[in-house]
Amino acid sequence: MEKVVKFIDCYIETETCNLKCHYCYIALRNKFKNHIIELQRSPKEIQSALSKERMGGICLINLCAGGETLLGETILPVVKALLEEGHYVMVVTNGTMTKRFDEIITWDKALLSHLFIKFSFHYLEMIRLNMMDTFIGNVKKIAQSGCSYTVEVTPNDELIPHIDEVKKVCVDNFGAPCHVTIARDDRTGGIELLSEHSLPEFYDIWSTFDSKLLDFKYSIFKKKRTEFCHAGMWSYWVDLNTGEYKQCYTGDTLGNIYENCDEKLVECPVGTKCGLAHCYNGHAFLTLGDIPGVDTVTYAETRNRLEGTDNEWLRPEMKAAMSCKLYETNYDGEVFTSYNKERKVAYLDYYHVIKNKYHMEDEKQNVFIIGTPDHGNMGDQAIWYATQKLLKNYFPAANVVDVDMSDFETDIEGIAHLIQKQDILILQGGGNFGNYYMDDEMIRRSVISQFRNNRIIMFPQTVYFSEDAEGKEELERSVCIYNKNKNLVLIARDAESFKILKENFINEIYMLPDVVLSLNAVDVKKKRKGALICLRSDKESVMNQQDVENVEGFLKERFSEIKYTDTQMDDYCKENREQLLKQKIEEFQSAELVITDRLHGMIFSVITGTPCITFDNFNAKVKNVYLYLKDNCNVKLVCDFKKFTEAYEQLCGKISNSYDEKYIIQQFTEILDKVCIKTVENDTKDIYQKSIDEMLGYWGLRHYQKVLDSEELRKSKQSLEQHVSFLEENLQISKDWNENLQKQNEERMKELEEYKNWVENLQKQNEERMKDTEVYKDWVNNLQKQIEERVKELEEYKDWVNNLQKQIEDMKG
Repeated sequence: MEKVVKFIDCYIETETCNLKCHYCYIALRNKFKNHIIELQRSPKEIQSALSKERMGGICLINLCAGGETLLGETILPVVKALLEEGHYVMVVTNGTMTKRFDEIITWDKALLSHLFIKFSFHYLEMIRLNMMDTFIGNVKKIAQSGCSYTVEVTPNDELIPHIDEVKKVCVDNFGAPCHVTIARDDRTGGIELLSEHSLPEFYDIWSTFDSKLLDFKYSIFKKKRTEFCHAGMWSYWVDLNTGEYKQCYTGDTLGNIYENCDEKLVECPVGTKCGLAHCYNGHAFLTLGDIPGVDTVTYAETRNRLEGTDNEWLRPEMKAAMSCKLYETNYDGEVFTSYNKERKVAYLDYYHVIKNKYHMEDEKQNVFIIGTPDHGNMGDQAIWYATQKLLKNYFPAANVVDVDMSDFETDIEGIAHLIQKQDILILQGGGNFGNYYMDDEMIRRSVISQFRNNRIIMFPQTVYFSEDAEGKEELERSVCIYNKNKNLVLIARDAESFKILKENFINEIYMLPDVVLSLNAVDVKKKRKGALICLRSDKESVMNQQDVENVEGFLKERFSEIKYTDTQMDDYCKENREQLLKQKIEEFQSAELVITDRLHGMIFSVITGTPCITFDNFNAKVKNVYLYLKDNCNVKLVCDFKKFTEAYEQLCGKISNSYDEKYIIQQFTEILDKVCIKTVENDTKDIYQKSIDEMLGYWGLRHYQKVLDSEELRKSKQSLEQHVSFLEENLQISKDWNENLQKQNEERMKELEEYKNWVENLQKQNEERMKDTEVYKDWVNNLQKQIEERVKELEEYKDWVNNLQKQIEDMKG
């Protein structure tokens, strides 16, 4: 028998039902609708999206709706199409759709041998609606057809008085008690038990059914999974209505199954980053082997009854499929005997993840675009898009993929391990070659140091190192690293950058324009209206505010509409980058005139045929690229408002309905021809190279091996929490002492003020007494002496108070 390679859990948005069970997780979340939502995709489309070839083999596919799965008319044709593809299919139902079961039993026996029906037994609803005979009849019908099945009850507190009745119905009609699951409360973030009883009490009540399903779910309920999970690689959650597929219920969205059906699905495992409070459906994901090393029963054991008899609930083929372990069908099973003990297994798993993530195949050439942006700068995204489009046309048989900046740290070591001699690395072009964008420069240095025996091509870059000590030091470092790689090709984006490269680097050096100019986005049908202002607000801007205000005022007098935009977008994510880029280019297509100081604001204007007046930026990259474009009558470079008005008069109304990108593409093609025809030189690694390799090896594996250290991290976290608690207690004590000291100080200051008043009053009396006699004068002199002594004491007391106040302020700091 061909083994199962993947488990696909398919959700169907039929969020309505002919039953009203109070414990239903859909009802609890108020998601029921009053109409049936049919699948919009044809059975053929779904069959193609989940084909054996695309999946890499036979899959176990579960179909479950938000309500009753078999209510819709479109479900059974899909089930049949998936069975005809060779998959094993499971359908969850409440067992009341007699018409559907009558159709199922007419199917070919070979198809039925791959079909499994999970009957959810809602006992109280069957009694209320007088549908018990219907339910029993449909289960028996399926049992006699050669199809596999199970009967499962969702335990709830209201059903407890009827436990014996439920068991009797099942034993009398199906030969054994039904299986028991655990009801969950999806309204709670922790996905709690839906019962007034504690979990142990709940288990004691329902364990009388002797269900291995209940036993296993009880053993894992509320236990957070921290092991390395392969959901997203060996299993997926799929929305059959929209086509969205994810790693798991809360995992990352990986793509859409209905797109690019000739390509395999993206494989990106959850790893140790499970977002669920606990694996509440671990009876499927865990028993099927998404986490190697976790000892479980088989999935078949949680579904079967009457094993070894003629009336066994699972037929032989389905039983074998449900007994598969995904780690055994995807890897050699012996590898995982010490999964959580041997570090080498983490390496093996890591390399497999990288190979699948980047669609790497033996003997097929790979072209990696390294350092693509992981942010919303549409200029950089346009460079990525134009680069991959140009390379796919130039290398039609190759696998062209990109490694973005966020994935570089974790993935580069795996790529280095798997890379083949014929593979090529393309360093993302742009304007970040220098010491102003060190993240990008460090990625280039790492690749150039690591990959000494592969062709590396840096796509057109603007080069800019500052003139200070830091800039000169970083230039020396880059020169030292770059010049050691004999297979490195550097391409400058402008004449000034070309000059810098030639003066400092010994690599093969060329000059080409910005790769985005290889795109043509002229749309003659697009209606144009108003002016579009696209100005920087970052460190690269050199425009003064007065010029900006003058430009705005000038345009308001001449255009009915002025729009503001930027090539930086905040709502970026990798899945929508092409859509965001398309939206941004449409803004330029819709403008009569563009005013910008962004390089790609100027380039977007060129490729859309839009008149553009551009200001320079701080490192002159706009000006340097403009020199290549200056013969294009639709673009004018200006330095101030006066020049702006002159440029406006020259450009007014000169919209271009054509743009010739073929010349640009031809230039790139000629350079690639020169570079790719040359033989790649073998290079030996020096001590410096070895240190780089070790550093990158650490980067690449630290993410995938975190599971090995999770227990130590947990203990460290617990110790840190205790230390924080201790500090908080001491902080409160210090705070109370400080407040008390402040109170004492305020009281002392009040006493000091009263004493000063007493002295002043005494002084006044003294002045009056001095008018009397000489005797009184002597007395006064004596009293004056006393006063001076008191004043001296007062000054000492003031010094003490000031010193105390300083201590208080120091304690507050």
